[in-house]
Amino acid sequence: MTRKLLTVRELAALFNFARNRLKFEIPNPCRDLDKMPHSPRLKRVPSQDEIIRLILAADPETDEQDIVMCILHTLARIDEVLRLRWEDVNFDRRTVTLWTRKRKDGAYEPDVQPMNEDLYEVLWSRWEGRKQDKWVFYNEDTQDRFYHRPRMMASICKRAGIPPVGSGRRKKRIKKAMKVVDVPLYYGFHSLRHFMAS
Repeated sequence: MTRKLLTVRELAALFNFARNRLKFEIPNPCRDLDKMPHSPRLKRVPSQDEIIRLILAADPETDEQDIVMCILHTLARIDEVLRLRWEDVNFDRRTVTLWTRKRKDGAYEPDVQPMNEDLYEVLWSRWEGRKQDKWVFYNEDTQDRFYHRPRMMASICKRAGIPPVGSGRRKKRIKKAMKVVDVPLYYGFHSLRHFMAS
């Protein structure tokens, strides 16, 4: 079993939690520590050509293309899109309400986004073909919403002929033993947000 060392940020958060939530009267010893030097990696942003190829390679018969279009037109995170309910979609006002917890206290807050014509067509088509009235992206196998789509973007990138943007290390079971292997990394859902922001 491997042990993970806590970063200064994680230790500071732990002491803050103990003081604020558990009401421990202890000073935070991490508060005055200097931050370690950090060299951010340059994020690779998909080109316009790659985005078009991604959209065309996404399967229109499943929800792949609709998820990609929703992220592109709302700048939403994948979790916010997968959590979309039909009550969050207002076709009359042409708005979509995304629920995000990327705030300081971590509570869910609504973020109302305008719905352009492309997004309207995607969501209206899903509404007309819906099999239940709760989730926009419904998983028929589990009778619930999708919670993760971990392999979807890599699969679309491969079909679109987009090469890996880097490599990473991942644990993989090989002949009953866990080994760390190098794996190719493709664009993820967050890359769509970076493209639209750029």
